[in-house]
Amino acid sequence: MSSLPEDTTKEFFEAIDECNTSKVEDLLSSGLINVDVKNPTFHDRSALHIAACNGDIELVRLLIDNFNASVNISDSRGQIPLEVATDYRNINIVKFLIQKGSNNPDYAAQYLNTEEVEQLFTAARANDIAEVTRLISENGLDVDTEDRSDNNSTVLEVAATNGYYDLVRVLVDQFHADVNHSDDLEESPLIMAMNNNHDNIANFLLERGATRVLEESSEDSDFSFKLPLD
Repeated sequence: MSSLPEDTTKEFFEAIDECNTSKVEDLLSSGLINVDVKNPTFHDRSALHIAACNGDIELVRLLIDNFNASVNISDSRGQIPLEVATDYRNINIVKFLIQKGSNNPDYAAQYLNTEEVEQLFTAARANDIAEVTRLISENGLDVDTEDRSDNNSTVLEVAATNGYYDLVRVLVDQFHADVNHSDDLEESPLIMAMNNNHDNIANFLLERGATRVLEESSEDSDFSFKLPLD
């Protein structure tokens, strides 16, 4: 006996809420449910609205790329998925929705980088020292430029978090990056290095004058760092 339509709809949105990608794919592939069906119990939001709210980029990609979900579908409040993703600061989903033709990109503008800044942070995350150097030297980008889409962190914080010691040295010694910069979460490069057990980077930052260490970070950490000599 096949499921009643309302039962299938309920099952579908339960799978969406649980971020159960395989079940969502099975239900949509069966033809029993339309990808743009709206949930009457939750502001008439579509599956794409909910996935964008939950920050599930894999599910968002599936709904759009595999099943042609409407990127500009509105809920009962008049919001489209991009606006929902922006409200919940799921900026990777915002960027993807813009690539897929979403309306109202200006809604997210304050959280998006310029193309050049995006290139800088992409290079930093890839530990591409040559490209980071080129973008700063040739394009005149400020080494302390902040990533609007990631809590206003800097490339030094990216490098410290990921353990890119050589990149950290270049940013600090060659370009004089601010070793005490604090992002929107009140975390500095030193805190990020300590929290990720990159002792060599933490010690280097201390030697270069880093001071921003939260008490809870130092109390909870097994990291034993050396203080710079006077």
